[in-house]
Amino acid sequence: MIKTDKHYHINLKEDNIKEHNKRVAYFFLAPLFLLLSLEVMHLTYPNTIMRFFSSMYFPVKLVITYIFLLSLQSFFYTLTQSSFLSNFLNTVFIFALGYATEALGRVNGNPLLPTDLLLIKNVKEIVSFAKIPFFLSAVCAIGINVISLLKHWKICRRYEKKIKLWQRAGLGVVSLTVFSVVIYTTCFSTTFRHNILPKIDVNISAFNPIEDYNANGVVLTFFPRIGDMTAKQPETYSEFAINALKYKYEPAKSTATEKKPNVIIIQNEAWWDPSQMPEVEYSVDLFEGINSIENNIVRGDFLSPVFAGGTCLPEFEVLTGLPTYLLSATAYPYTQYITDSTPSFVSAYKENGYQTVALHPYRKNFYNRLTAYPLLGFDTFKGMSDFDFKDVSGVYIDDMACVKQIIKEFENKTSDRIFEFVVTMENHGTYKAPRYDEFDFEMYAPTLSEEDYLDLKRYSQGVYNADKAFKALVDYFENVDEPVIIAMYGDHLPLLGTNGSTYMNSGYVEKSDRFVSSRYAKLYETPYVVWTNYEKPIFGLTEKVSGNTLGLKIFMATGCEAPWYLNVIDAFCKKYPGTVNTAVYNKKMEKIEKIDDEDEHMTNDYKMLIYDILNGKKYCIKTK
Repeated sequence: MIKTDKHYHINLKEDNIKEHNKRVAYFFLAPLFLLLSLEVMHLTYPNTIMRFFSSMYFPVKLVITYIFLLSLQSFFYTLTQSSFLSNFLNTVFIFALGYATEALGRVNGNPLLPTDLLLIKNVKEIVSFAKIPFFLSAVCAIGINVISLLKHWKICRRYEKKIKLWQRAGLGVVSLTVFSVVIYTTCFSTTFRHNILPKIDVNISAFNPIEDYNANGVVLTFFPRIGDMTAKQPETYSEFAINALKYKYEPAKSTATEKKPNVIIIQNEAWWDPSQMPEVEYSVDLFEGINSIENNIVRGDFLSPVFAGGTCLPEFEVLTGLPTYLLSATAYPYTQYITDSTPSFVSAYKENGYQTVALHPYRKNFYNRLTAYPLLGFDTFKGMSDFDFKDVSGVYIDDMACVKQIIKEFENKTSDRIFEFVVTMENHGTYKAPRYDEFDFEMYAPTLSEEDYLDLKRYSQGVYNADKAFKALVDYFENVDEPVIIAMYGDHLPLLGTNGSTYMNSGYVEKSDRFVSSRYAKLYETPYVVWTNYEKPIFGLTEKVSGNTLGLKIFMATGCEAPWYLNVIDAFCKKYPGTVNTAVYNKKMEKIEKIDDEDEHMTNDYKMLIYDILNGKKYCIKTK
């Protein structure tokens, strides 16, 4: 009996050791199954698969990703002291991140980036604007994770070895140390992110993240960008260096007028001319109102830093003169940078005696405008709850209601002149029914699916309405004695179709198995128009302008006294009136790859000024 017990205990001990080894082994295998699921979900396009596996460095990328996932799982183990729970938490967190990245890439051609998480409080509204796609690869990926977790749970259920306190402490120290090193290296080490990763074909491009995602996967696309959310102080930055800029650049020249004009700038949501699509025809001119204006008008292409979203970025450029081209990738300035009083064109108008009013017929807290607008210098910010006119065309307060509100603010202004900045909503996606009961035109688009056809037609009605609203505003101010400048531009192209289907099937861009918006510069070009009710001043606007140039030229055309730091912005804009992620245009309207090396000093001065305004001590407004 004693011998039997002895053998029993020996066998039991051996079984426990085997089960323990299985549990340890699976702890290291679990991240591989998670990695497999991410690739199954991600690699669903032939070109993407070919690009990924054709890279001689793809095994290195997989190893780095595996190490990251294992370190994160180890961190969760330190918190839970459970092998299964650590795997479960790691899987849920990373897979949710991967799914969101894949879904966003399919919706608008851009993956999820760290800066997008700054808008988490607006996630409900953001989701309501877009149709979340269903894709079979995600179901397969979920299946892999479910099987992996069930297998791990069965292993852990059979045997759970009790670990002594000193062993827990030791494992915790080791896990946290490894996790800290991996996180710091991946997310914050400049050497690793910008020197080592590019050598293994892992690019952290500021303006083409979807290509990076296709080549590198979610981990090496998302996490290395976290470090770029914090601006790095230029080596030359100091109060003396900022003060020196005042004497380095010629004063920006303004156009003098007998009386400073009122200024109205309208950022029209998703405003664009869909008749540019080769396979789409309309029975009417969607821009017939604007096209009928013959005098005192300037028109061209507005170069937007974003496609199908990110509304706050172009408006930030127009209001501040600071190009997102020189900021970190897809930054959201209102959330990241505008945390205290910030110099802008708004504050400059205010210093010149203007009443400053912002109008937006939607929720005021979206994109953190409720906090940012007053810090930029707006006296008043009215959202949809504050509008006197709430007529709805489609599902939002329409553009004609905005025009009525603009006119009322002008008629009730409390200063001699007013600056109004308006962000409209009528053309905001999605473009599903119910939207419009009737249409003012017929549309012919035989190459589109029925769903894409109807969405485009609903969107086009909003464009037609925007044109009528702008013409109504012009008609009103033609009979006003006070001078006025009215500008309107589109913040970005609309989100049409799934995976770019409308743009590809209409012949606007070439067809491909995966839609990547950043491949096409024209997907970042919307119209702009500037009109005055007096003899047109010399705006100095070119055929193509980015938001920083448009905001500057309008301000300078008012004859207002300009703060000295605008000299730096003016010098840059004269040489490069258009600077966006897909293209840089010089003053000859030549498209170039990047800013000329000979202008590196000017670019560095501009970057230093941007840092001073957004992150630094704001020496530029302390220097008179």
